[in-house]
Amino acid sequence: MQSAGNPPHLGSDLRVPVFLKVQRIFFAICMVLPFPLLIVGFVTAGNLNPANGNIAIANVASMSLPPFLDLALVTIGLFLLPFGFLGMVSLAMSRSPWLASIGGVLSLIGMMTTIAFAAQSDMTYDMAQLGSSPQFIALWNRFNSDTFMTACLILFIIGFVGGPLLLGIALGRARAIPLWAAAAIVLSRLLPIIAFPAHLNSSITDPVSYGLFLLGSIPAAFAMLKLRKEEESAPKNR
Repeated sequence: MQSAGNPPHLGSDLRVPVFLKVQRIFFAICMVLPFPLLIVGFVTAGNLNPANGNIAIANVASMSLPPFLDLALVTIGLFLLPFGFLGMVSLAMSRSPWLASIGGVLSLIGMMTTIAFAAQSDMTYDMAQLGSSPQFIALWNRFNSDTFMTACLILFIIGFVGGPLLLGIALGRARAIPLWAAAAIVLSRLLPIIAFPAHLNSSITDPVSYGLFLLGSIPAAFAMLKLRKEEESAPKNR
C-alpha cells in the first residue's frame, strides 16, 4: 500500500534540476571553446615570445588580423577558460580529490596572471601602431623584465602549466576521460616549459600546445554533459 505522504510517481523525483543541466552545458562549452579562440589569436599574432622588444613590436606590426580583434579573441578565451577548469575539477573530484583541488587552485592562480600579459600585449600593439623607436624598445624590455612581470611569469608557469597538468593526471586517475585524453592535456602543458625559456616561436608552439589541450578537453566536455551522476544522487522519497 502506498503511504499517504508519498507521491504516486517516484520517477519524477529523479529528474535533474534545470540549473544543473545549464551548469554542465556551460562548463562543457568553457572546456572546448577557449582553445579555438586562443589558437586563432596566437597564430595571427605572430611570435609574442621573442628575446627583445624590437622583434615583438615588428611581429605585431605584421599581424594578419587587426590588433583589437586578435586581443579580443585571446581575452574571451582566457575569460572562459577558468570555468572550464572548474568543470574539470568537478569531474575528477570524486575519485582524485587532492590532485583535482590542487590543480584547480593552481590553474585559477595562473589565470589571474594572464591579466598582466594581456596588458603587455596591448602595450605592444600600441607601440606597433605608433611606430617602433629606441624608446619603445627600451620600455618594452624594461617592462617585460621588471620584478612584477617576473613574479607574474613565475606564477603563470606554476599555475597555468602546473595546474592543468595536475588536472590532466587527476582526470586520468579518476577515469573521467580516456587515458589518451589525459595524456594530451599533460603533454600540452609540458611543451610551454620547453618553449618559453628557449624563446621558441609562439605562433607555432602555442597553437600546438592548445591543440593538444583541446584534444584532451573534448572527452571531458562530453563527460560533463552526462547526467548520470546527478540522476543517481537526486533525492528519492522512501
